[in-house]
Amino acid sequence: MVYLIITSIGLLFMAIGYILTENNAPQLLSGYNTMPKEKQKLFNLKGFIPFFRKFHLILGISTIVFSIITYQINETYLPYVLCGYPILAYAYFYLKSRSYYNKN
Repeated sequence: MVYLIITSIGLLFMAIGYILTENNAPQLLSGYNTMPKEKQKLFNLKGFIPFFRKFHLILGISTIVFSIITYQINETYLPYVLCGYPILAYAYFYLKSRSYYNKN
């Protein structure tokens, strides 16, 4: 049962990466959808979407791998990995994604 939950969480992260496309980004991408049109033009959406997809694919796979390893070593730490690792990963994602916005 634990392996099913771990795999489901990882697959959810991977699916998030493939849900976002250039066509639906104005509706789905948080922050982008509330920007004025002038600021949306400054955001490199075409470059951001491959980064978004790759990030979520790696996040999903690594979540599965790290969680299974953690569960096999010491199942007590599994909730910390399943909660803490994505939070740290999204902090990195936030910092990296800022480079796709050209303020000049």
